[in-house]
Amino acid sequence: MGLLRFRVSNWMSTHQLCSGKVGREQVCDRSILARIWELELALEMHAEAYPMALVFESRLEIRMTITIKFEVSYSQLAVFASALSQPYNDWSDRHVAQGFAWRPGSVSFRTLSETGSHVVEIDLVDHTGGMHPDTVRAIEVPFDVPDDGAIEIGSIAETVPLALPAGSFLLRCEFRRSTGVGEERVRLTFAKKDAPRFAVIRADSELSPDELLLTTAEPAC
Repeated sequence: MGLLRFRVSNWMSTHQLCSGKVGREQVCDRSILARIWELELALEMHAEAYPMALVFESRLEIRMTITIKFEVSYSQLAVFASALSQPYNDWSDRHVAQGFAWRPGSVSFRTLSETGSHVVEIDLVDHTGGMHPDTVRAIEVPFDVPDDGAIEIGSIAETVPLALPAGSFLLRCEFRRSTGVGEERVRLTFAKKDAPRFAVIRADSELSPDELLLTTAEPAC
């Protein structure tokens, strides 16, 4: 079961508020005016409700947060377009040192733990904010959501299918300090209006990235 949350914020004195619905519809309520600055909606979605889609309105700031949990294997968290026949990436020593392996439509991030349960918060926003104070490793890469919106997030043995708005995003992956309770915590942020780039913005002692990052990878067999 995942938790779907999204927030719509805007200067309402000159523009109507439109609330997105799960699916490809919008509902606009012109009676909600300047005194309402923020709408937050939380829905509990069962696994069979995936994939989920959220419609964007260009003049609104929209935030959607989904929390998922899955088992990580082989030290990698993967994000990829569902249509890829070979979605996972082959890792070289340089990929391991920098903490990610990327090619168009697929990125794998090196996790802090080789295996185990991971709770992943997925944020869909206009702009990335500050990192969580507990973040010990953070990496940013470009990511293009395909026209059909179908992506998957998970690891080698288990993934969760999602539907996101198509387009180019800056994808930030933050690994947070372990709490020692048996579950690792990760945040993935898809930022619609930030310029895509490759960057290791916070490196722990396990990473030793080159100044020039390796931004290509081969599909894993």
